Amino acid sequence: MSIICTYVRAKPAIMESLCADPDSIPERCFAGKDVTMIDIDRATDGLAWLASPRKRAEAAYHDRLMRDADWPDHEARRSLAAIDRMPVEDALAAIERWKEGGVIIPDIGLAAVLYPAERVPALSTALAGLTEESLRLHLDFATMDRDDVLPGNWMEEGEDLFLFYLLPYLSRLKHFYRSAADAGESVLLIWS
Repeated sequence: MSIICTYVRAKPAIMESLCADPDSIPERCFAGKDVTMIDIDRATDGLAWLASPRKRAEAAYHDRLMRDADWPDHEARRSLAAIDRMPVEDALAAIERWKEGGVIIPDIGLAAVLYPAERVPALSTALAGLTEESLRLHLDFATMDRDDVLPGNWMEEGEDLFLFYLLPYLSRLKHFYRSAADAGESVLLIWS
């Protein structure tokens, strides 16, 4: 099982009504008149890992925690504290994370975060800064497999996954945020 992040954009008043009545979200999204919804399958994890030092540090921490039964507790706590001091970059927030300026909506899916319209342009700009070249700097298929970065199979299919899976979904996500910013819309991330 993997968690999928769905992205919803709409004008602030419409988004407020969606958050007040979460059961209406699928119907409103599929009607497509005033609400736009996308998901990027399991590319969320790979994009976040490549885009964010914090995400890579979290993945390494979880990998060691799961694989190293002898890791002393004080070292694990120190490692986690160091991660907690790392900033949540806007690109990471746009892809999968709560950040200051976002509002957690606990009654939607497993969880959700709402970014108000005034916060969306900064998130869009951060995503626009992610390029094939900037992400490629962090490609490390062995480490990505070790850290269980989705969609997986990096050692066998890494270059194809990067070029034909992650990059097209990144393009789709950039377009989504750019359109939301241009239209003065709020963005809701829903985990399910």
